Amino acid sequence: MDVDARTDAELLDAAGGDSRVFGVLFDRYSRVVFAAAFVIVEDRRAAEEVTSDAFMVLWRKRESIVLADTVLPWLLATTRYLARNQRRSARRDVELNEGILASLVPSAEHLAVARDLNRQLAAVVAALKPLDQTVVNLCLVDGLSYDDAAERLGISHGQVRNRLSRSRGTMRRLLNDLTEQEES
Repeated sequence: MDVDARTDAELLDAAGGDSRVFGVLFDRYSRVVFAAAFVIVEDRRAAEEVTSDAFMVLWRKRESIVLADTVLPWLLATTRYLARNQRRSARRDVELNEGILASLVPSAEHLAVARDLNRQLAAVVAALKPLDQTVVNLCLVDGLSYDDAAERLGISHGQVRNRLSRSRGTMRRLLNDLTEQEES
C-alpha cells in the first residue's frame, strides 16, 4: 500500500521509528498547524517553532494517541495549547525586559544626586595633597593594588597604605562637613 494513501492511524501505527513515514503526516498537516499557531502567536518564527513543537509532541506520544479518523483535531488542540503558552511566555519576556530597562534608566532625582556626589567627591579629592590625590586615584579609582601603585609612584607599599588610610579619613571628614553645610 502506498504510504500517502494510508490513514493517519495507520501511519502512526506504522511510524515506529521511521521518521519518513511520520513525514507524511507533517506534509499533510503542517500548513494547517502553522496557520493555527500563527493566528495565536502572530509571529512567523514563533509559529514555526510551535508547529515544530506540535509535531514533536505527536512523535513522542504516537504510541499512546487513539484516533477515531484523523490526527488533525489532536494536532490543532496541541497547537493551540503550545501557542498560548508561547504567547504568554513572550508577553512575560517583554514585561521582564521592560522592567529591567526601566530599572536601568536612572531617574532625574538619581542623576541629580549622582552629579552632586561626584561634585563633592571631586572637591574632597582636590583638597588632598597632590601625592595623596594620585594615590587615591590609582588605588580607589583605577583599582591598582598597593604594590602596583607603589611601583608606579616609586614609593614603598607601606607609604601607599598609610597615605591611602589618611586620605580616606580626611575625605570622610570633608564629606561630612560638606553634607552638614548643605543640610543647614
